[in-house]
Amino acid sequence: MGHIIDYIPVDKREDIFPAAHDFAHVNTNRNENWDGSYHGNMTILDDVEPLSNYDAAVEYLSERSQSAQHSYSDFAVRYYSSNGDGIQKDTVLPLVRKLAALEEATAPRNRKAKYVSCPQCGSKLSTEHLESRQTACPLCLTSLLSETDLKRIASLKERIRRTREKEKLAALKRKNKGKVKWLVKVEVHC
Repeated sequence: MGHIIDYIPVDKREDIFPAAHDFAHVNTNRNENWDGSYHGNMTILDDVEPLSNYDAAVEYLSERSQSAQHSYSDFAVRYYSSNGDGIQKDTVLPLVRKLAALEEATAPRNRKAKYVSCPQCGSKLSTEHLESRQTACPLCLTSLLSETDLKRIASLKERIRRTREKEKLAALKRKNKGKVKWLVKVEVHC
């Protein structure tokens, strides 16, 4: 048993409680709340100026929830929406997926050879016994990846970092130009 937290964007103030009810209905532990009803402990922060973007709203709600005196204290705050709070999904997400695929493809465990030699200590390591994401020698912690693979991974990580920076700058430029939406932080027992 635990709890689940989500941040749900909605267009209008009157959509806040229906979104929270829908979330609770799907995610609540039915052994403790048989009908999946929402607990209703929601504070709508009308007095807070709209925040600059989605990420700022998530950070604000997270901090506000941590300082709340009660568990399962939910909040809703306004923020300026960029024309796609999904920009990150459109630009960074494919790069992150590409990085994961590259790391998976270059992992020593996925090589055809049954053994991999460590370039530093010379140990012969069985690929069958390496973890799926293990890229370092377990004895001397030297990378088992080739220089080319290391450069490709570092290059892709740098590209992701630069893309995220561009998106943050673009979000700051769009501030006050975007549509005002509400971000609802909902927490239920699951």
